[in-house]
Amino acid sequence: PLMFMGLAYIIGVKAGMINIGTEGQLYAGAMVAAMIAPKLTALPGFLGLLLSLLAAIVTGGLCGMLIAWLKNRFGANEIITAIMLNSIIQNVTSHLANGPLKVDGVVAQTERIQSKLELPDLITSPELSSGLLIVLILSLAMYLFFRNTRLGYQMRALGQNRDAAQTAGIPAKTRMLQVMFLSGAVAGLAGAVLVMGVNHRFIDGFSSGYGWDGIAVASLGGLHVLGNVASSLLFGVFLAGAMAVNRQANIPYDFIRVIEAVIVLTMACPQLYKALSLPKMRARKEV
Repeated sequence: PLMFMGLAYIIGVKAGMINIGTEGQLYAGAMVAAMIAPKLTALPGFLGLLLSLLAAIVTGGLCGMLIAWLKNRFGANEIITAIMLNSIIQNVTSHLANGPLKVDGVVAQTERIQSKLELPDLITSPELSSGLLIVLILSLAMYLFFRNTRLGYQMRALGQNRDAAQTAGIPAKTRMLQVMFLSGAVAGLAGAVLVMGVNHRFIDGFSSGYGWDGIAVASLGGLHVLGNVASSLLFGVFLAGAMAVNRQANIPYDFIRVIEAVIVLTMACPQLYKALSLPKMRARKEV
């Protein structure tokens, strides 16, 4: 999940869009996958799985595109609208999981999807979903897309200098819609992968803040698509180890979060120091 969410954030940043709505897009994709999968049981397993994933991709992409449309149409700040949409989507999915779609039991969750629609595991002990393979392939595809395609180049140009890109004839508003669709689609796919390959149903509150952690993961990876892979693996090791040390050494789980924050701050410090030093350097040159 961290690799997916970091990738979703990086895609938006490439075109100068700060998509912090990935948490909501994750929930939207997960809920749509959980709603559609039980209705596709008559289809062959692979086709039903593929359609469920595609539905989640489109749903997450449309949620991301809505943020860009509001910015284009009304000049709305994408950070504010993304935060508001996060709350709206999470509350709507929570209502569905606690109400119309809830199965019998204490936990607010939807019915379990059929085994033939589940993503296969790469290994079973410990359990490792094939979602990892999907996100690795997707990361490589996004790297090649931004590096070698005309559309990817235009999106990068837009993120580096919007005015210059528009002067060169790049349709900024259209590219913003497209990149936010891509970003939201990746987040929606992450939700579907968690439903189809891990939880096998939608569980209310299933995310521990993957969307927000994805921002830190992407930043630590230098906002680079391939750097995000290494960064997310590091964070994943920390989170997995946190449960072990909490069990065996009685060390609080939050202590690992502190270590993660220190690492991110340490990585950011050189840039912060450079930014603080520039005014002093200019003053010395003037003297």
